[in-house]
Amino acid sequence: VLTDTVDRAEIAAVLAYVVTVVALVPALAPILGGYLALWVSWSGIFVAVALYGAAVWLLTLFRMPETLEDGAPHQSFRQVAANYLTMLRNGRYSAYLMVYGIAFGGLLGYYATTPYLFTRELGYTSYQYGYLLIFNVVFYIAGAQVSRRIVRRLGTDRPILLAISAYAVSTFAFFIVELFVDLDTFSVLLPISVFIFGAGLVSPA
Repeated sequence: VLTDTVDRAEIAAVLAYVVTVVALVPALAPILGGYLALWVSWSGIFVAVALYGAAVWLLTLFRMPETLEDGAPHQSFRQVAANYLTMLRNGRYSAYLMVYGIAFGGLLGYYATTPYLFTRELGYTSYQYGYLLIFNVVFYIAGAQVSRRIVRRLGTDRPILLAISAYAVSTFAFFIVELFVDLDTFSVLLPISVFIFGAGLVSPA
């Protein structure tokens, strides 16, 4: 949609706003889910997600216009598959993809393990855990906004180099925490916030 409607030079800047909204979802979802589990039951969460998905599908189907210009060529499945293979053979693209994959692989790992960590090990309730994620969302949004400014002035490579540095600092901090610091809320949140700042830098770039 963005490539159809936004000038190529502005895509990274617009994406910074898009990923800001996307960053709010992992924080809001556990808060809402935690309250739903309290008010209804854990199975009510699945009903809510199904209803939400149906609503988004219907809005997309009936309210979202086609962004491709009239007369623009439509690609076949075979052409799309060939394009993907061409991209994957490109070393520069694969390097960008790897940095992006590290960002979101790390985030998915964090979101998969920390509900257990915070609720079982540190004693938080499910909705309190959701509020803790807001702390990380702030760093993600900050990274995306910093990236937007850097991309406009210096291009896309500079924020990616900063992101890799943030990954390294975060990883080192986690090793220090594991070896020398007792497990508590901030010993988890501070290193992951550095990592998430790096993930925010990567997304628009």
